[in-house]
Amino acid sequence: MPSHLSKKWEERSRLLHLKKLKDVRPTVDNAPPKVHPHLEMRLTKLKLEEDRLVDIKRKNQILLERIAFQMVKISEVDRKRQLQTPAIRSFDSNEKRRRDNAMIATQNEIFECIENKSPFYNRFE
Repeated sequence: MPSHLSKKWEERSRLLHLKKLKDVRPTVDNAPPKVHPHLEMRLTKLKLEEDRLVDIKRKNQILLERIAFQMVKISEVDRKRQLQTPAIRSFDSNEKRRRDNAMIATQNEIFECIENKSPFYNRFE
């Protein structure tokens, strides 16, 4: 059988609880979640992306050098044609210079197109 004091304490406790329930006001936390800079930076991901871009640039440079070499190099077919042509030819130096300049101009246009072309790499594959 509960004593008089315990009933009194329980009643006081209950009244205090009811008063607190009556005075409760709703609150909403509108603050953004706490930012953790070490998680936001993602240094490993940035480093991998940088390495990938460096690798792409290196491969593009190698490809450009190969294309340039093929443009400048005389092929076997051209070499055979040069050997088959008669040795005695009278060339006007201006004509040869004009042809050389035209060939250099077309090569420069091709090089310019290649250099100005932005690299394409599909990163979703």
